[in-house]
Amino acid sequence: SFVFFGIQGYDRIGNGDQLANIGQQSVTQTEVDNGMRDQLERVKQQFGGQVDTKMFDTPEARQALLDRLINQKVVAAQAQQSNLSGSDAKLRELLATVPGVFQDGKVDMEAYKRFAASQGLSIEGFEARLRSDIATQQVTSALAASALTPTSLANNVAQEQTRARTVQTLTLLPQSYIATAKANPTAVKSFYESNKKQFELAERAKIEYVVFDTASVAQTIAVSATDIQSYYDQNKSRFGTPEERRAAHILVKLDKSGSGAELEAAKAKAAALEAKVRKDPASFAKVAAESSDDPGSKTQGGDLGFFKREAMVKPFSDAAYVMKEGEISAPVRSDFGFHIIRLVGIKPANIKALGEISKELEQEIKNQQAAKKFAEQTEQFSNAVYEQDNSFKGVAEKFKLTIKTADGMTRDAMKAPKQAPADLVFNEKLAAAVFSEDSIKGRKNTEAVEIVKGRLVSARLVDYTPAKTLPFEEVKATVEGQVVQAEMVKLAKLDGEAKLKALQANPEGDAPGLEAKAKQVSRSKPENLPPAALKAILKADTSKLPTWVGAELPNGQYGLYKVTAVSGDAKVEEAQLKQAEAAVSRAYSDAELQGAVAVMRDRLGVKVLKKPAAADAAKQ
Repeated sequence: SFVFFGIQGYDRIGNGDQLANIGQQSVTQTEVDNGMRDQLERVKQQFGGQVDTKMFDTPEARQALLDRLINQKVVAAQAQQSNLSGSDAKLRELLATVPGVFQDGKVDMEAYKRFAASQGLSIEGFEARLRSDIATQQVTSALAASALTPTSLANNVAQEQTRARTVQTLTLLPQSYIATAKANPTAVKSFYESNKKQFELAERAKIEYVVFDTASVAQTIAVSATDIQSYYDQNKSRFGTPEERRAAHILVKLDKSGSGAELEAAKAKAAALEAKVRKDPASFAKVAAESSDDPGSKTQGGDLGFFKREAMVKPFSDAAYVMKEGEISAPVRSDFGFHIIRLVGIKPANIKALGEISKELEQEIKNQQAAKKFAEQTEQFSNAVYEQDNSFKGVAEKFKLTIKTADGMTRDAMKAPKQAPADLVFNEKLAAAVFSEDSIKGRKNTEAVEIVKGRLVSARLVDYTPAKTLPFEEVKATVEGQVVQAEMVKLAKLDGEAKLKALQANPEGDAPGLEAKAKQVSRSKPENLPPAALKAILKADTSKLPTWVGAELPNGQYGLYKVTAVSGDAKVEEAQLKQAEAAVSRAYSDAELQGAVAVMRDRLGVKVLKKPAAADAAKQ
């Protein structure tokens, strides 16, 4: 788990502000910032960039990352003290997993340098880090392997996964208490004062913007009929199925470095075989089976099947593609020797006519030219939005762009594609630029920001409404509704708890609304019960049945559950037992590793100096 992004993975920039000491080592704020950045980047990739990563950058997440970095360095120190190191063989094995580094079994040094540089390291530094990671894994693997897993416990776990309880359900809904739930004026006012953030109208902006991308550039490009014809002629093979030919051959093998005598002998043998099959063309397959030196085709009478021109070595293809069907060639020399070829069949090319695809080709040419032109003009566009920084008129004329508007934009809406115009997929950088103090005061064009790959946007704030808290009178009805809803949830819970107490005192008592049909539930088959309900049912004391349990459910509901029976021990299937054994083994291994790391931390005298700061706070 440490490989490539492990022990030294965040040790890339200076010493920074120390957060913890581990013997002679330390963990810095810079390392936590880098680690958090990497984690958030993985989150973006997982969700395709359509997620606000700030929700993942919490004090709790940063503290957990700090603890993880401390533990990694603690284990690395243990590996060093134990004189463990990564072997050359293991290092080579790991390098083989790096994309592009190994080519034909050999290390591509240039690709290797690029990969190491992407990690902020030289090749030597990268290999040193890998060796450290390998040594660390030896420690963690040994500790995890030392955990003993009781077979009886695994069997009990498997039994408990399948042991079922028979239950009937009674669900109390908050809306059932609407008649008795009241919105006390004092409670309503208090709720408003305590939750003003809920009633805040976010700052809003009306903006003008221009989009510069390959699509906008493509609209300025004209493609002539001559261009389309030329492109079609050069790429015909792409627009259908190219011609294929079927041939059989007899190979007289000759090594490229063969002597003159060997060459003459091969020529003579090939000439003799050619004469033989010309005399009796029907015998070609038989002669190939008896005399060809190609083991792959001789058993098929020399038949090679259908093939495209580029599939064969050039001398062979050149000869086969000028022959007529049924014709036998003179001996053809290639790197393999001499071939006597018999053309068996021709499958003509099936290429779409130009008229069928001319529109597609026109767009394809435009896209290719636009990509090149876009790359060439990116810097010009970025400069142009500054040259006349209080208007987009000049830049729109120069690059033939349309000035667009978007109203009611907020910081969050500008990051959410579903709320923003289709071509305005805002990122945090553009949102920050639009809502910056300079933008609000000066109404200047923002810098050109790449919001997605190949699309630059500059925006200008036209109208701005600051954030404000809505007055109580404007939101009074909404607040009252929320207070009433909370009261209904409270009443459902109080009523549920009262009913539960009465039913536990008299388990056979009447429970109006109880579902008549019972169902069996277990850990492996929860039957769509909410987790809180399943947990309560499985924890119920079943020494005396029936018994009742209750649970607070999502959406303010309260559930009452009558447990009437518990199934006996069932036969555990082999697959279920293996899953249980794996789960128990992981739990024991994790516990063993955590305990050992805790001991190592004490021995090394780990000192946590302070909590990690948020990225913005760290910069101040």
